[in-house]
Order: sequence, then C-alpha cells, then structure tokens
Amino acid sequence: MKTSRLLQRLLQRVAGTPQSREADELQARRQRNRLQFEPLEQRLLLSDSPLPQPAFSAQLSYDATLSTGLNARLEVIDEGGAAPVLRLWDNTFNAELGRQILDQNVSVSITGSIFSDVLVLDLGYTDANGVASFTPWSIKVELDGGTNIPLLSDDSLVVGSDGPHRYNPFSLFLDSSSDITFNTGLTVVDALDVQSAELIDINSGAAIVANHAYFGVSKAVTDGIDLLDGLNLLGNATGGITVNGASITAADIGFIVDTSVNINT
Repeated sequence: MKTSRLLQRLLQRVAGTPQSREADELQARRQRNRLQFEPLEQRLLLSDSPLPQPAFSAQLSYDATLSTGLNARLEVIDEGGAAPVLRLWDNTFNAELGRQILDQNVSVSITGSIFSDVLVLDLGYTDANGVASFTPWSIKVELDGGTNIPLLSDDSLVVGSDGPHRYNPFSLFLDSSSDITFNTGLTVVDALDVQSAELIDINSGAAIVANHAYFGVSKAVTDGIDLLDGLNLLGNATGGITVNGASITAADIGFIVDTSVNINT
C-alpha cells in the first residue's frame, strides 16, 4: 500500500494535478491568442505617383523653334558670389542664351525645333572662391522638342555633370517630350521626379541619391503611320525605363511605364 501511494504521489508531481494541467492549458491558449509584433527587415517602398512640386519663383525660358537644332548645356557656374548661377549655353555658337541666379527655386522651359535637339544638364562646377557648397534650391527643367521629322530627327535630355564640385538641388524635376539619359550620377536632398514621353536610360556608373525618387514614362501614339493614303496600318508605342549598371538610393522609388495606341477608325 505504501509503495502504491508513493508511486501515485510521484506521478502527480510529474504529470501535475487535473487543476494544474487545466491552468497550464489555459495559459498556453492565452499565449497563442496574444497579438505579437515582430520587426521586419528594411524594405523598399514603391511610389506610383509623380512627386509634388514646390512653387517656382524664378523662370528661365528659351525658344529654339526656328533653329536648325538646339545643342545646349544648362550648367551651374560659380562666379564667386553668394549663390551659383544656372546658365543656358549654346554649344554650337559658344554663346550664352540665358541665366538665373540660384538663390531661389528656378523653373527652366526649353522649346526645341523640328530637328534634333540636345540639352545637357550639368550640375558640376569649379569653385571660384573657396566656398564649395551652396544653399540647395529646387530646379525644374522642361524640354519640349516639338514635332520631329519622322525617322530623321530626335531629341534628348542628358544628365552629365562635369567639374570637381557638384551642386545638389533640394528637389529636381525633369520633364521631356523625348528621351532622358543619365550618364553621371546626382544627389538630390529631397525629391527627384523624372518624366519622359519616350524612354529613360540610367547608364552604367550613374549613382543617383535622393530621399524620394519617381521615374515615369508615358508614351501615347495616335493613328500610327500612314502607309497608304487614308489607311493607318501601323501604330507602335514603345516606352521603357532601363537601369544598366547604375545605382539608385532613396527611401521610396517608383518606376511607372504607360504606353497606348489610339486608332481613329
């Protein structure tokens, strides 16, 4: 009898009493039903909308409609003042086409010709007085290449900085009716918004840094090409974004490509 009682007590200590087992099961159910939060690894947030623009109080515009093709550079130069200068320079005739001091947000609007137009955005500069950094302001560049001659002319907005120093705008907005090509990198304090009606190419070695970045292509073709009189047989809308050996660093990045062909029957 004593042996059986000792064995029973030992089994109760190991397995527990019915009351203790029920309490253990209740505690386990509570733990399973408890809401738990676990930290996730760093993730890339995608943005599908163009970024909001600030107000631009200064304007710089040029109309090259009557030219035989614009070959120009929109460049930052340091002339020793408190703020750098944003200058539009004609590469063909070595002549200044316009300028604006970068002491406020600046909007630049360029209208091209029916021929091939090329605009290079150069944010690099050479320090003139030992002050190698300036207050960052927002810059907006719009290139309207106009109506090109099919298969003969094309327009391009190229980002290619040259110089030992580089101006880092607070925000940068690029809008082109034709291709936008990044041959060198750039740094933007806040927002980088790039929109093209054709293609965006980010080439090898270009390191792009921003807080927010949006790249959008919207290619729309209406009626296509007249192969026969009054008969439109071909409509080809080709648009895309290419990143080839480049890097983009931002808290959120958006890549959006929208193509469409509208046929009038």
